[in-house]
Amino acid sequence: METFWHDVRYSIRSLARSPGFTLVAVLALALGIGANTAMFSVAYGLMLRPLPGAANAHELVSVTLLEPGDDFPHGFPHKLSHVSYQDYRSLNTIFADAVGFFDVFAQLGSEGGNPERIQSLVVTGNYFDVLGVQAQEGRTFSADESTRTGAGNVLVLSHEYWQRRFGGDPSAIGSVVRQGLLKAAIGIALGLLGAFGAARLLTNYLVGVTPTDPATFAVVVLFLGGMAVLASLVPALRATRVDPMIALRNE
Repeated sequence: METFWHDVRYSIRSLARSPGFTLVAVLALALGIGANTAMFSVAYGLMLRPLPGAANAHELVSVTLLEPGDDFPHGFPHKLSHVSYQDYRSLNTIFADAVGFFDVFAQLGSEGGNPERIQSLVVTGNYFDVLGVQAQEGRTFSADESTRTGAGNVLVLSHEYWQRRFGGDPSAIGSVVRQGLLKAAIGIALGLLGAFGAARLLTNYLVGVTPTDPATFAVVVLFLGGMAVLASLVPALRATRVDPMIALRNE
């Protein structure tokens, strides 16, 4: 032990006699340690750190189809087809289950606000079940929403977007359809009032107009109002009835 402390004192005196060499050595060590720490931090964040919020994250793996070539790392990554996805799900001796997903950009907005272009995921119905993630409000997807036609009419907001765009308001759930119906109802009410008013006005100027014409105009407006209801629902329903499996199949 005495020899060790003697070597330490000798090293300190040697470094003190050569401050330039000492500075270069310290900088070289700092750069080397800093670079390795940064690389480890990136590798840990991408490959080693468990997926936040997922149950049994250490059991999750990602499967990517690579086309032979010179791109990263030994080929060019491609999205799996629906058939390939079903093949992986059938390998129940290797995987307990499998989910499919791909990222898309979508337009999403709230009442009175401008639509916002956001990055989103189209996923299979078992996505949250496999990850073991529960919804804070409402529900997540059900497994049959991947297979039953017309069942994929739901979306799940991330907590960050829900807080930022809707202020954490639970009433944001299902608001797209309700807002469409509200606008259609207002349009029908205004249309009925306009129909009766126009019929009374036209009886003074047109020949052959009978007292039953207001009812005729009202029926026409109700028909147009019914079409307005359907038209107002079309964007919402088309946006929410995206069947993930059909989307995956088209890829």
